[in-house]
Amino acid sequence: MREEKSLPEIVSDYIKASNEHDLESYMNTFADNGIIIEESIGSMLVGSQEIGGYFQTYFINYRTCTEILEYDVNNNVIDMRVLFTGDFPGNKVIGIYQFFLESDRIVKLRANLE
Repeated sequence: MREEKSLPEIVSDYIKASNEHDLESYMNTFADNGIIIEESIGSMLVGSQEIGGYFQTYFINYRTCTEILEYDVNNNVIDMRVLFTGDFPGNKVIGIYQFFLESDRIVKLRANLE
């Protein structure tokens, strides 16, 4: 039987900040040079201004909540499936995250929709 690795605290903090629509806490989960590769909108977001704008648009404005469906931890890479619900067309959608961690911060987040 495979032992399930616990979710790194910084990823838990990311989900919590997302669900609380807390911009400051959300930004604190990223490294200073963090990036989001958002495949579902075809954008690469670099730096705090672009990442903060993305969070404002897609999480705060749409009142998006994120529920973890499953995840796998492989050293500093976390693959995750999530359920997004909120005030967007269809009101729910499955998302795919891939977090890349370094020094207890997110250095890269690859995001897409299933």
